[in-house]
Amino acid sequence: MPWVWALTGEQVQHHNLLAALLPRYYDLEELRRVFGWVDGFVKSPPGRYHDALQPGDLSQTGQVCKLLLSSLVDRGRYDPADFCARLDGLLDTLDGTPYCRGDYTDVAMRDVWRGRKTQGLQWGQPGLGSWCDTAEAAIRCVALAARYAGSLGDMARLGMANARLTHLDPVVAGHSMSFAVLIAACIQGEPIDADLGMKLRQLAKQGELPIGHAVLAEERGKGEETVDPTETVPFPDALLQVSWVVQAPCDPDIKIPPHKVSLVYGMACSIHFLLPAAYYLATAFEEEPGQQRFEKAVLAAVNSGGNNMARAALTGALVGSIVGLSGIPERFIDGLTHGAKLRQLALRLAEQAFPE
Repeated sequence: MPWVWALTGEQVQHHNLLAALLPRYYDLEELRRVFGWVDGFVKSPPGRYHDALQPGDLSQTGQVCKLLLSSLVDRGRYDPADFCARLDGLLDTLDGTPYCRGDYTDVAMRDVWRGRKTQGLQWGQPGLGSWCDTAEAAIRCVALAARYAGSLGDMARLGMANARLTHLDPVVAGHSMSFAVLIAACIQGEPIDADLGMKLRQLAKQGELPIGHAVLAEERGKGEETVDPTETVPFPDALLQVSWVVQAPCDPDIKIPPHKVSLVYGMACSIHFLLPAAYYLATAFEEEPGQQRFEKAVLAAVNSGGNNMARAALTGALVGSIVGLSGIPERFIDGLTHGAKLRQLALRLAEQAFPE
């Protein structure tokens, strides 16, 4: 395989690491053998991602979410310069490799680190970011969704700008922004059902969301102003996806054990695998009362293996936007390192978003 020789030393190291780790993460029987049914915070065994962290510690993705949450609360609004300065502080502690602090640095953040530290690129400058298709931007944009839930248009514009700080692919950034729009809509009280995607698409068509709406052939040539997709104005497909997936748990002809949802939608880190799984799990337990719905959905996401951290984060954000803070079991918050502080930050953000 001559292409192997074109890989950098870090890429070869990462390839070898993946070859060793994939059987552990992508085998549900192995997950059960090592952990049983995971129902709370557990310690990662040696040799796995995050093995230096203690149960309840924030992963690096969680640390970036906290940086954005703290910036929003301290500044009272989204201040890109302030957030990027805080993100630079995190980058100063990294060395651009997957492991440097006993924690795992994802591909997107390593690409951003190289752009900032070795290429000297400035925030917002073309080329700074990553072309990977992971979900970190979608996860952190949940904080923006909470702060700007009162205005889906503001949320969408700010969310897209924030997503593109780390993710350059317009499709990935568009899916990240669209997910945050869904969160904001659910906070407003919109039900997560078969109609939600079309409601949001209609807002895009009316120009309230920065999304290209002239995507169907029959919509062209009717005198409407055509808004084609660009790097910052994506197609609305990501808004529509949720409307189809959420019908599956209610369809008697479709039977997916929730803890095996990853075998249907995919186990790996791609946002294209993670979002439909989160949509499915967010509605699979909708008949359960608040805390039980949240717990069952999140634990199903965790016990589905693969990138269960991202899947659980996306699922928890969706269900949390529906059931609210009181719908999250106390043990999930109390078990977090600095959980009380994170709760207070969330409450302050909610007060800023809805002063009334």
